[in-house]
Amino acid sequence: MTAPSLDHDLALKMAADRLEREFGGAVPDAEIEQFLQDTYEHIADHATLDNFLPLLAERYTREWLRERTS
Repeated sequence: MTAPSLDHDLALKMAADRLEREFGGAVPDAEIEQFLQDTYEHIADHATLDNFLPLLAERYTREWLRERTS
């Protein structure tokens, strides 16, 4: 498991805030945050470059949330 750097940690918090505003009424905030973190860790464990990991995790999480709420 890869821990996020400080920059990535901030980016993940900002991503969680955006996702919670977008889906917070339909999905509990804690569940959004957990899925985002799990997604980040999964991607980071297999990545050779880490520049866009928070963005990718946010996109995957958004897709999961859209599927879940549709």
